[in-house]
Amino acid sequence: MKTASTPLPPSSSPSPTVPSISPPASPPRLIDVARQAQVSSATVSRVLNHSGLVNAQTRERVLAAVNELGYVHLPSASAANAEIGPEINVVAAQTIAIFITDILNPIFPEVLRGIEDEIGIQPIAMQIHNVPENAPIEKLPRNVLMRHKADGIIAFASHIEESDLQAIHAQGHPLVVLNRRVHHPNIPSIVVDFEDAAFRSAQHLIGLRHRRVGFLAGLGSSPTALARKQGIERALTSVGEKLASTHIVHSFPSIEGGFQAMSALLALPTH
Repeated sequence: MKTASTPLPPSSSPSPTVPSISPPASPPRLIDVARQAQVSSATVSRVLNHSGLVNAQTRERVLAAVNELGYVHLPSASAANAEIGPEINVVAAQTIAIFITDILNPIFPEVLRGIEDEIGIQPIAMQIHNVPENAPIEKLPRNVLMRHKADGIIAFASHIEESDLQAIHAQGHPLVVLNRRVHHPNIPSIVVDFEDAAFRSAQHLIGLRHRRVGFLAGLGSSPTALARKQGIERALTSVGEKLASTHIVHSFPSIEGGFQAMSALLALPTH
């Protein structure tokens, strides 16, 4: 016997559709504003940074394109203080320039982390500049600051000439110096008493009945090295001993330089 099947009537309700998910739009760029306003990127920059002559009609076109695209401008410190009008959403960002000797030295990342923690969520950016020993002239702070604007400066490189630091201060840059003293009443310095620290370290060795004390002096000419040397000499003098010149080893201030200096010190005769 055959059975007949009755087809189901078509559903009156449409089949559910899966909504398409569009990828998030990327934020507009300065070049997008330039295309919208039919001007060059340089013209847009001049309008937003208030840094050059632009006629009123072009300025209005640029600001209209900024608002249409939702472009958010982060101006330089000088531009943030200039009045470019209430019709544009300006986020004022500040920059702290930090000059260090060697980013690979373990002490510097810790200091940078401390600065970053102190900044927190404030709209302040860190601008890090490596200034190695015997740096070329273009990497010296006074020349770097001609190319990069900064609202404040932290100098953590003991070999920067004091005259350079005083010149930077004289130009009106807020300045804090780490790890060294600057002979200027209005330049704050955050320092460790290196002479006393070295004196106490040498005293500890003397208390353990050691008399032949070595000193890894780095380049030897920095204020930090000289202060440490004075502390060691003071401790040895108090027990009638001297810091032998053969036990003062100079090196490049890096991990590899320290390894080579210690190797040279350990290779000295024991008597």
